[in-house]
Amino acid sequence: MEITGVGEAAQFMEVSIRGIDTALRLTGNFVGWSLEQLCRLAKLIISQIERGKKQPEHLHIGEMRLDKMLSYSANMGNETLLMQIDEELTDDFVQFCKDNNLSYSFLYDCNKADGYKEIAYNEDQAAAFGVFIRKHSPKARAYSWNDYMENATEADFLEMEQEMSKDIRKQVERAYSSDRVKSFSDLKQKSEYMSVITIPSDQYAEFASFAETDQVDHTLLMEQNDQLSIAVTDLDYDKLDQYLKGTSAGKQSLAEFLTEHFDFVPDASMMETAKKGSNVDINMEKDRMVKLDTRQLAEINEYAAKIRIQYQGDEAFVNIPLDMVYADQNLNQLSIMFPSKEQFHVVEEAAYTEQIDGQSRSILQRPIATLTGAELTECAITQRSVYEERRQALQAEHVKMADLFVNTPYDAVEHPIEPVPVHTPENIFIQPDRSTMHSADKQADRSMIQSDRARSHATDRYSNLGKSDMDITIDESLVYDENDRAVQTRIPGTWGENIRFLWIPKRDIQYIHGDQTILTRLEPDKVYTIYNADGVVTQHMKGSDLRSKHYDAIDKSVRKRAENKSISGRSNVRKKAVKNNYSRSRR
Repeated sequence: MEITGVGEAAQFMEVSIRGIDTALRLTGNFVGWSLEQLCRLAKLIISQIERGKKQPEHLHIGEMRLDKMLSYSANMGNETLLMQIDEELTDDFVQFCKDNNLSYSFLYDCNKADGYKEIAYNEDQAAAFGVFIRKHSPKARAYSWNDYMENATEADFLEMEQEMSKDIRKQVERAYSSDRVKSFSDLKQKSEYMSVITIPSDQYAEFASFAETDQVDHTLLMEQNDQLSIAVTDLDYDKLDQYLKGTSAGKQSLAEFLTEHFDFVPDASMMETAKKGSNVDINMEKDRMVKLDTRQLAEINEYAAKIRIQYQGDEAFVNIPLDMVYADQNLNQLSIMFPSKEQFHVVEEAAYTEQIDGQSRSILQRPIATLTGAELTECAITQRSVYEERRQALQAEHVKMADLFVNTPYDAVEHPIEPVPVHTPENIFIQPDRSTMHSADKQADRSMIQSDRARSHATDRYSNLGKSDMDITIDESLVYDENDRAVQTRIPGTWGENIRFLWIPKRDIQYIHGDQTILTRLEPDKVYTIYNADGVVTQHMKGSDLRSKHYDAIDKSVRKRAENKSISGRSNVRKKAVKNNYSRSRR
């Protein structure tokens, strides 16, 4: 990903500080250390990294940077052990590690006058390094982190301070300023639901005092343009809301924060937390689940969904946690609740990424306004109404029909159908538990739209157990015209100048969901004719391709239920279909 905003060097250090902080707090070596001791060690490590950035390090085979070694040990649940060797043994040590496939890291050389080097290694390889120590004793010996810090001279710490930039030094000192400052991993242990506040950097001392007094654990995410972003869990929202009164700062979801700061690099754990949302309390009198048009889902990424709204007469967007989006029994609708107690940023950007010179680049999300959940609900409903009005207007237009059964050779098609450049991902919607959807229980199991089940993975989708490989459903909003033999339907994902239509024979149609939805099937090997708005043939497409590119997979149980209903009440179904067709023909 390209780097903007904080810049490559600043981002590198910001990520390094977070990684080192996590490693120092998780690795068992430092239990009982004071914050001051941890801060001094972190500075030694950071200064060594900064020096390596200015003067690239030449690492030997098996050699690792110290921050990587600490992170590796922390992830393995092991301690990072130390040894000290005479400088004369350096070449022998490097060769020994190469011969035995060992990993190690040279530490910042404290007290260079003593003629020794300090080395870190993982606890898993202690036996092998013990062999080297015994062979070369007394010029090689076991060492400890306490020994390492005590061996450092004031000259070492002065050199260390000079290596670090002022901003980086301030970040490190702030990270170890209070017991209430936690690594993100530690904070997540308290709760999986988080919000982010952003305050002026010079106000952090005041916030830190409040956090110490009210026992509010928090994580320092990033500092940019003299603004400091801080993560807190839902367990401390009430305290935080009291602190924020009278200030211009407000809470935002972690997902929204990440979309607006794409130069902040989250790990998988942070993205999973962002997807879950903030868990703001629901007001049972004010908050309600609203149904939106699926076309309002502009795009999704690993943790967020971009929703289209109407703001001041124009189309705009909001970025919300992915788990706030629910599926609906109507495949052309989504259900979302925007809590009135939460605030949302309105942005103008319609996508998260763009393609430039064949490479994907992130798009900066620029907030243009802030809305409450209640205000956002109305804006989203207004946008839904816009789509409804467009649908009715299109149905009112006279659309020419080509002869449905004329087989036009593909070679004669002058304008093959072109991909429509839209950002809406066509996903499988997992149906929510209806008994818990409206519950205020914070731990309700929220169904979400899965980002890894987009239509680009259609082949995998249709091999899923329980999914029909032929059946599709078409909402009535996609029906535009009909004749005695067939119904004209708009192909999902096409509109405007690129709108395309498929005529479906009535003998292959069954109405479900109270006559609001068509159930039909596309034969995989059959070649279907595609028309434009003028009734001109634009393309021939196999059923398997048409289905995978434009229609959602549905469960086999949908067909089974429809057939059971037909058996038990065949005449009623036929009457309903005739009535429904007649009403459509009059439109």
